[in-house]
Amino acid sequence: MSNTTPAPRSVRLNQAHRRDITDSIMEEYVKQNPCEVDMEAALKAYSTLFLTKLQKTPAFARTIKVNAEMPALFDHMHKYYDVLVRHVDSKSNPVYSSRKRLNEDNFPGISDYSLKVDSDNDCLLYSKNTPVVDIPEDSPELTALSEAKQAVSKYKKEVAQMREETFDALSQFNTTNQIRESWPEIVPYFPPHIADPNVAITVPVRTVDRLSERLGIK
Repeated sequence: MSNTTPAPRSVRLNQAHRRDITDSIMEEYVKQNPCEVDMEAALKAYSTLFLTKLQKTPAFARTIKVNAEMPALFDHMHKYYDVLVRHVDSKSNPVYSSRKRLNEDNFPGISDYSLKVDSDNDCLLYSKNTPVVDIPEDSPELTALSEAKQAVSKYKKEVAQMREETFDALSQFNTTNQIRESWPEIVPYFPPHIADPNVAITVPVRTVDRLSERLGIK
């Protein structure tokens, strides 16, 4: 009697199958080839510089004072949830500017200060006009952050290119058996429903019945 395990049934591939296989391959690719840029450290260093500059603005000083001494005025103050960040040259001339929301995503560590937040978790400053924070364009922190962003962008483009090439290569195959024969290296990365469609994942009948009842399906 032969104990040979029968080969998995071949699957005729559609675009969804090819996308699933591509996703699985790229997930492994990213694990083996991670982005080596420490974006978190670069952003943290830049944020530390920004917060140092922010604390020196009149809006920040006013906000801290009101929050500590006159909290009842909160609803009556003109509030900003963002600031105008300007990168300036050695003569303090702006070379770039953009409005940035005051939250942890943009400025890690800002929640450590005694600032009230709105429903979107943006910190609030009390000011009649948009608060402005100037960052020297030649500061090491800004330079490091810019270089990190460029490196991450390059990495993402490389991954996107690899994904596109992988999907295009898979488009040459009509069945999983053809892949097994011509491109066996990627077979280990077949998602389960493609690797062996005979091993089905089923939902218990009772669960289906209950769901049908909730959906109003009879």
